[in-house]
Amino acid sequence: MKTLTIMGLFAAVAALFFAAPHRAAQAAPDNVSISVDMRLTGQTSAEGTFTASGAFGDSGAAVETFQMADGGSSVQGSKTLRGSNGDIVISFSGSITPLEGGAKMQVAGTWQVTSGTGAYAGIVGGGQVNTTLDLAAGTLHADYTGDVSLAAASAPAGMPRTGAADNLAGWLVRLALAAVAAGLVLAARGRSGRRSALGN
Repeated sequence: MKTLTIMGLFAAVAALFFAAPHRAAQAAPDNVSISVDMRLTGQTSAEGTFTASGAFGDSGAAVETFQMADGGSSVQGSKTLRGSNGDIVISFSGSITPLEGGAKMQVAGTWQVTSGTGAYAGIVGGGQVNTTLDLAAGTLHADYTGDVSLAAASAPAGMPRTGAADNLAGWLVRLALAAVAAGLVLAARGRSGRRSALGN
């Protein structure tokens, strides 16, 4: 009875290990540069294109919404980058400096990744942003620089893992199999002993 209990315990531990969702590891931070060119589509919105290089290379459409704050001396907003490998949503904020008598504005601030999809699921990071807005033309150019970390590729739930997790899983399975084998041997010996006792 005790042998069967041990066998069940190890089997349950091994099964739970393989069935548990695998938490994706995070890759080391790497430099990224994102260049964005947009045109204003409203008082608080803009759309255009982006190109990224460094930690990841991609390009595609960009859309954003923004709000002025502090009497027009600062701005904050959210930008979505829709690349060929997935979407990245970033938040940004910065202080506004008028240029050329107010015909242009410069924004210096910071940005932070808030979410990602596709190949960018789990991405984290942020950095500095510098934007020049041409009010007469209704266009803006922004340069985002900083560091991001992409989520390392992970195996689907229930699939074998790699690295230390894989070694632990293999050890648990071997231990469970050894327990099963020991239980079978003991059971066989028990049956043999009972047959001998009956024969006597």
